[in-house]
Amino acid sequence: MKGATSSAQAKRLPAAATQRNARPRRTEARRDVRSDAPPRDQDEGSRGEKRGEVVVVLGAAVWAGGVASPALQRRVIHGVLQMKARNADALLMTGGLGLYPPTEARVMAGIARRMGVAKDEILLEENATTTRESAAFCAAIIAQRGYRDVLLVSDRYHLRRARLAFRWQGIEARGSAPPVDASSLSLERRATRALREWIGIAWYRLRGPGEHE
Repeated sequence: MKGATSSAQAKRLPAAATQRNARPRRTEARRDVRSDAPPRDQDEGSRGEKRGEVVVVLGAAVWAGGVASPALQRRVIHGVLQMKARNADALLMTGGLGLYPPTEARVMAGIARRMGVAKDEILLEENATTTRESAAFCAAIIAQRGYRDVLLVSDRYHLRRARLAFRWQGIEARGSAPPVDASSLSLERRATRALREWIGIAWYRLRGPGEHE
């Protein structure tokens, strides 16, 4: 009988050992379920947290009576949509006084406010009258505020030169352009824009980073 008892105990020992080894795993699994830490691959923006990003909207013409030109309107609308989609911290409107008051930045801010952007989420840069000045003046604001990521919003034909101007200020910005119906622009106007940008880029590269235009 002793032999039988010993044999039965020996058979039970592996099961007991298995149970003891299994307990830590079950406890660890419960701890993971209770953990408040988000998954590692979860995007911070999806939790409603700010990401240290600013969306810079480059100005365009203001018409008589303070009316935003179509280019200005579509840039602001696209900038606001990008800000909300990316959960960016702020909109930085850049553009000084052109032929008609008020400044481009102030007109853009008005459009953004009507689209539901809070006043404290809008920054104004109202002195720039060229792309290079916008880059230089915005760079100072970006550095002061400590933004890590910068998204430039402008029309597609302008983005290459704008990104180059910001790069010379030490900012590697990404670009995003609003959709434009190319058929609404005449061939002459599209050719003029393209020529202007190529001349601008060539001039930038010839002069290199330096004083504002």
